[in-house]
Amino acid sequence: MDSDAVLAAGTSQRGSASVIAVLLLVAVVSFLLLVATDMAGSGAVDTTVQEAGVDALLVAESGLERAMYRFSASPAACAANGLGESNIELVAGSGRSFSLVSDATGLPALQCRLTVTGQVASGNASRSLRAIVSAGAAGIAVDGASNHARANQNAASWLHTVAGVNRLLLVGLSVRGSETTSAVSANGVPLTRAGVRLNAAAATYAEIWYLLNPAPGSNTLQVTFSGAVNVVAGALSLTGVDQLSPLSLPAAGAVGTSTSAAVTVANAVNNAYVLAVLAGAGGLAPVLGGTGVQQWSDFTGGFFTRVTGAGARFGPLSPAAPVTLSWTLNAAAAWAAVGVAVVPAAGGTASIISWSEIVP
Repeated sequence: MDSDAVLAAGTSQRGSASVIAVLLLVAVVSFLLLVATDMAGSGAVDTTVQEAGVDALLVAESGLERAMYRFSASPAACAANGLGESNIELVAGSGRSFSLVSDATGLPALQCRLTVTGQVASGNASRSLRAIVSAGAAGIAVDGASNHARANQNAASWLHTVAGVNRLLLVGLSVRGSETTSAVSANGVPLTRAGVRLNAAAATYAEIWYLLNPAPGSNTLQVTFSGAVNVVAGALSLTGVDQLSPLSLPAAGAVGTSTSAAVTVANAVNNAYVLAVLAGAGGLAPVLGGTGVQQWSDFTGGFFTRVTGAGARFGPLSPAAPVTLSWTLNAAAAWAAVGVAVVPAAGGTASIISWSEIVP
């Protein structure tokens, strides 16, 4: 069984509130059926078998949540059983698994028919659910932005609140100093470096890190360095982002010494968003050109070691094409810039239109 055959912890949490309603209704119906059986005085149905039947229904519900998440990420995959799976275990070796069949025959666009069967080995129980689900339109939205500056420190920490679905957290760093970034985390969960560009002439670098599906709510962002630096840090959280391949292409970067700074970011998908981060040696009061949105701008440090940092976004990009973000500076200075393009999820959050249990 490959790694995709075992559900990661937390996968079942990604379903919609509609699925939770399904779970509650199913539990009530199952309980009433058990009560009715007892009232009829039937002694032929073993309690273990009854419990296994209820458990199989809950397993099917978990499978439906997973199927909805996968459908929301790729609606086109529904047709011809493109989302189909067999014997997917909730926990390896538990004997609790589900199978899925998908098709879109006779349904409107962005709708899918999902048939999920939950199986429990102990009790030889099997229960099935069928649901018609719908995926919303794709699109990235800005959730929130924050920033923080520290002078002559080997760490920086600040709070950033995250909400929404299909989330992505981006952290931009503008650093001056001979040290390097050791780690970036959100509530202790490590981020991945997307790209960095160094202007060695002034020991100044711009860097972007990212985290898929950060925890909703308040996140403590922590950045550590190999030694003391001056840093302007910023964070941008987005929703509606592809959870499998969030970045379109490798990060782009540029360096220079001039009164203007720019970075051109390649992009291969429609409706992408771009984040660019600038680091400049000095207090440079950067002014963003074009139609982008500057999310943060600040400076910190002493006169000879001061760093200016800025973060800007642009999007959605349609059709797919490279985009250049540029700043005008108040003086000629050494600078570095880095940028990434963020890929939208193929569909919005999936929701249930109708559902029923399949009775043999």
